[in-house]
Amino acid sequence: MVFADNGKGMDPVKLEALLDGRTHKDKDSSRGSYGVGHFAAYYLSSLQYVLYASRYAENKTLYTLYTGSPILAGHHDGYAQRGSTGRIVGVVPDNEKNPEYQYPSDLTKFPRFIQKNLGMEGTGTIVAILGLSEDWNKDAEYAIASHFFSAIAHDALEITVHQSGYKPQKLDANRVEKLLKDNNEELIARGDGKILSGRDAWQSWLAVNNSKMETIQLSNNDKVNIYLKTTEVDYACIALIRSNMLVARHDKMQSPDMKKLQKNTDFDPFALVLDVDETAPKLFGLIKAAEGPHHNELKKIT
Repeated sequence: MVFADNGKGMDPVKLEALLDGRTHKDKDSSRGSYGVGHFAAYYLSSLQYVLYASRYAENKTLYTLYTGSPILAGHHDGYAQRGSTGRIVGVVPDNEKNPEYQYPSDLTKFPRFIQKNLGMEGTGTIVAILGLSEDWNKDAEYAIASHFFSAIAHDALEITVHQSGYKPQKLDANRVEKLLKDNNEELIARGDGKILSGRDAWQSWLAVNNSKMETIQLSNNDKVNIYLKTTEVDYACIALIRSNMLVARHDKMQSPDMKKLQKNTDFDPFALVLDVDETAPKLFGLIKAAEGPHHNELKKIT
C-alpha cells in the first residue's frame, strides 16, 4: 500500500524524528506531529517493513530523499550487537554508536514504484507499506472514510485509491456516504485503532454533510464550529474534529453524563460534531496537547 501526498515533504530532520519515534512539531498550531503513531504502519505489514520517500524545498531548491525501516530480530553479527530496527542509508556511518545518517537522494536510483509516485511536481511525501496484510486491505477505504469524513465533505482532502486490476476509485463524498451507510448497523467499534462505531460515523457524517455550520465564540475569543443534526439520527453521539481529522468521541472521554443522556427519553437523539481549527488557537493547542500519539483519544494533561 502506497500513500502519496503533495504536502511540504519531510527534510532529514523531520525524517529522523519520525524514524526515531520522537515527537516533532513545526509549530504549536501544526495539524499533526511525528511520533510513535507512525508505528501503526508496521502493524499493516506482514513483513514489518515500511519505505519512506520525500521531495522537500530548502532555500527554493527541491531535494529528494529515500529510506526504509524494517523491524527485525536483534542479533549479533560478529562485530557488534545489533538492534531490532534497521534503515536504508546511502553511506554506512563512520561512528555507528552515534551515527549521522545520509539517506539516498538520487531519484533515479530509488525503487521504480517510488520514482513513479514521487514524480509529482513540487513537494510531497510517500509512505509505502510492504507486504500489506490482505485481511486489512478490504477495510482500507472504510478506515479512511470514517476518520477523514469531515475533510472529504468540505473538499479539504482529495483521495484517489489505485488498486491492482481495478480502475482508480476517487474517494469522494458519494463514495464516503455509501461506505459509512453500509456500516451503519455496526453498533460497536472494532479494533483498538477505531474511534467511531459504524453508527456514530454515519450520524457524524450526516451532521457535517447535511446540516448548517454554526459558530460559537468562547469567552477567550476562540471560535468553535459545530454541526448539529436532530433528524435521521436514532441516539445521541458527539464527535470531536481537529482540522478536519477525527480525534475523539464521547465514550473515549469516558463521559458518564453522555451515557445518561443517551438513556434519557426526555431528550431527542442528536449528532453533534465539534470542529476545532486555527480560529480557536487556545482550545486547538489544548486539544492537541491532550491527544495520544495515535490521535484517537484525549488524555488528562499532567
